[in-house]
Amino acid sequence: MSESHQFEPIPLPDVGSLDAIPSWPAWVAERAAAVSRSRDKNAVGHYRNGPWMPAELIPNPAQRELLARHVDALKELMDQTPKCDRASEKATHDLITKLLQALSSQRTTEAAIAARAEAFTIALETDPWWAVAAAIRGWYRGKYGKEHDYRWPPAPAVLHELATREAWKIWVRVRQLEDILNAEAPLTFSDEHRKRMLMRLAKEIPEILGTRHERNAKTSETV
Repeated sequence: MSESHQFEPIPLPDVGSLDAIPSWPAWVAERAAAVSRSRDKNAVGHYRNGPWMPAELIPNPAQRELLARHVDALKELMDQTPKCDRASEKATHDLITKLLQALSSQRTTEAAIAARAEAFTIALETDPWWAVAAAIRGWYRGKYGKEHDYRWPPAPAVLHELATREAWKIWVRVRQLEDILNAEAPLTFSDEHRKRMLMRLAKEIPEILGTRHERNAKTSETV
């Protein structure tokens, strides 16, 4: 059995329900919360701005395997765009056509809808189709603020902005996991680490000194 099976798996988010992103497993959440960014030295003395993580939380090989596999899966979702994938291009085009048919005036012709759909496809070529679908659902529900008139379709640039906002819910998870994978232990020790070391030294130094004193005494006796 692979060592990676010893850890709770990381569930993929449901792109059809981006308002209910699943929580991280505890072992991932602990590491995500521990990541920090500040100017410090790494273990070989090079200055960088992080990401940093306590040495005891640096992922082991099995954890890294799970994290990297999940990052790849999320990036595959992010690549489901008209620019990268024919199926995604068709899905986006179908979504836009239905949006324009639903919200355009009765006098709008099929030719006009087709022309507008082409403009939308250009504006949305880098947006995952599922993010476009989420933005359209949000538009139907009027969830993006009172500054919009939801009786009409959004402008292509506006829908692109809203789809980007929806896609960010997935992309931010990629960034978090990559920070965990790229994190190093800083050379500067935390206050908690220094406290533990001082407590350890307070216990061990008397023992070391006692052993040394005993050894010196025996040496004196043999001289």
